[in-house]
Amino acid sequence: MKFKHRVILFAVIGLAMGLFSGTVIAVIAGTLGAGDGIIHLCSERFVEVFGGNELLAFTVQALVMGIYGMIPMGGAAFYAYEKWSLAKCTAIHYFTSMVSYFLVGFFLRWFKWTDYFENFIFFICLTAGFFMIWLVNYLIYKVELNRVNKELSDRKRNGEK
Repeated sequence: MKFKHRVILFAVIGLAMGLFSGTVIAVIAGTLGAGDGIIHLCSERFVEVFGGNELLAFTVQALVMGIYGMIPMGGAAFYAYEKWSLAKCTAIHYFTSMVSYFLVGFFLRWFKWTDYFENFIFFICLTAGFFMIWLVNYLIYKVELNRVNKELSDRKRNGEK
């Protein structure tokens, strides 16, 4: 699959994942944040931006989360770009994911610019999550590569082409 097509495919998958996961997270966070026993679709601070119109705020939030989902998933396609090292791909993917997450988080009023401790905790949690996912994928690819190499060695040993 061509690189451009891989980016587009991953971005479309990311759009769907961003819409779904962003909505679930926002409903949970909005509801728990309000603490009034009513299900909220967004944070109260974000709804206030739209003059109390929760449906409009939710719609904008869903679109932003869909776009956000496209960024890390589309960025994952860089790992297939063979001209770059694994370290360079990881650094670019990590940086774009983190910057876009915090921009989205501040825009959707999930956290405040001035709450440095909370932002630091989010940063640490996101970094840990990013690298756990990266490590799992790395190990899966490594096992697969070892399997393919073993298969090639066996074929070479048996005189197959």
